[in-house]
Amino acid sequence: MKIFIVGLGLIGASYAECLRELGHDVYGHDTDATTMRKATGNGIIKGGTINMMSTCDVVVLALYPEANIKFVKNNLDRFKAGQLLTDVSGVKRTMVAAIESLLPKTVDYVSHHPMAGSENPGFDARDRTLFRGANAIVITTPNTRNDPVDRLKKLLETIGFSTIKEATPERHDAFIALTSQLPHALAMALMKGSDVETLDFAGNSFKDLTRIASINAPMWSELFLSNKEYLIEELHKMSEELLLIAQYLKTDDATALTRYMEASKEKRDVYGNHQD
Repeated sequence: MKIFIVGLGLIGASYAECLRELGHDVYGHDTDATTMRKATGNGIIKGGTINMMSTCDVVVLALYPEANIKFVKNNLDRFKAGQLLTDVSGVKRTMVAAIESLLPKTVDYVSHHPMAGSENPGFDARDRTLFRGANAIVITTPNTRNDPVDRLKKLLETIGFSTIKEATPERHDAFIALTSQLPHALAMALMKGSDVETLDFAGNSFKDLTRIASINAPMWSELFLSNKEYLIEELHKMSEELLLIAQYLKTDDATALTRYMEASKEKRDVYGNHQD
């Protein structure tokens, strides 16, 4: 199968390398000339001429959400009938609606979100094994047909995703606010509120909790703002939980504090068993 990937950062390049090893003919495009030289020089992609896109069976958009919309708008004449278009964006509502409104009905557009990544961005951070055992979310709307969804799921399975779920753009963004964006916000706040002396006394728990504070700021800023309604709601909920713990401490309520900890542990154990 011929696959064209737009954007050869961490996710795009990891897809490219994995798909090439699976035997697909992989082409790609990135606006960074150094990245293109590396990608073609390493044989990760066969070529990067944008006109090649119209000859491919699958096109993967691996840009930021607004850049994905802009790319589709500027290259409408390069999409062909029967082609499967997908993207790996971390937020969906506004972007999916915009792309659906731009594309001709003859192009099959099914968005998805690979739930895997790294704190290290860019082409050089690529990892062809990044998606093995990971979760993926396939986005469906009233305009989505079953056949292209099945095509995308089969491709994702070959890449190594172990669990593939379907969700609407709204449901996806609500989940992501809690499971992805809130943890990043908490890690940043914990890191920002620390000083050098604090770090000298930090242990593994602090290191583990703040790992994702090493962040691709331009990308995550766009993701946060694109999903601000859901994220603000989750931040308020988390503030209430932290204040509840503070209240237990203030009133020396060991019973309530212990009960809170036990309930948290129980939920985490269920989650751990589910992941295993």
